[in-house]
Amino acid sequence: VTLSKEDRSYLFNLGCKTKIHVIPPQIKIPQLIGVIKKSNEICFIGSYNREPNIQAVNILVNEIFPNLNNEIELNIVGRGLPKNIITKIKGKNRINYLGFIDDIDGFLATQMLMIAPIRIGAGLKMKIPHALACSTPVVTTDVGAEGIDINENNGMWVTNDISDMIKLINKLLPQNDLLIEKGQLGRNAVIELFSEEKIISQFESLYSELLSK
Repeated sequence: VTLSKEDRSYLFNLGCKTKIHVIPPQIKIPQLIGVIKKSNEICFIGSYNREPNIQAVNILVNEIFPNLNNEIELNIVGRGLPKNIITKIKGKNRINYLGFIDDIDGFLATQMLMIAPIRIGAGLKMKIPHALACSTPVVTTDVGAEGIDINENNGMWVTNDISDMIKLINKLLPQNDLLIEKGQLGRNAVIELFSEEKIISQFESLYSELLSK
């Protein structure tokens, strides 16, 4: 059992002869009551003992944020951000390093967009469906979108070009109603693909198939 089609293809190319089933991870669908979106706020979340997340923050701080509209505020969340990046952030207006947040679901639900310029790493990036489950649309890369069969119609935009990502963020953020709508569609898509009921049913089908042999 693999978590994504990409993982299945990787094993197949390595010469795996066994039938490979794709069953994605289960995503907890939080209850969101009375959450109010904060206009012009974008975020990135991650654990900073991982190089892909550190690299993504550097891209956000050094390449993307300086070219965003003046009213946009960037919130960076997660433990262990390197001190040199924290020092750089302290010298910039409208970039906030919030560290660890207890109620991460509640925080994500208030954000208008999550920006995840992830360039390296393999496997399904759980932060992406997590944000969508909190009704927050996502802008990411091919690497960030791996294993997540959701597109811009349902709140996940994918581009590998930084200049295109900047233009997209500047275009989307003034459109609060659109982003709220896309966030709800993204939440619905995550429920359809990653909810407990969906994943359990896939495992039950697999077990029934195996037991019938």
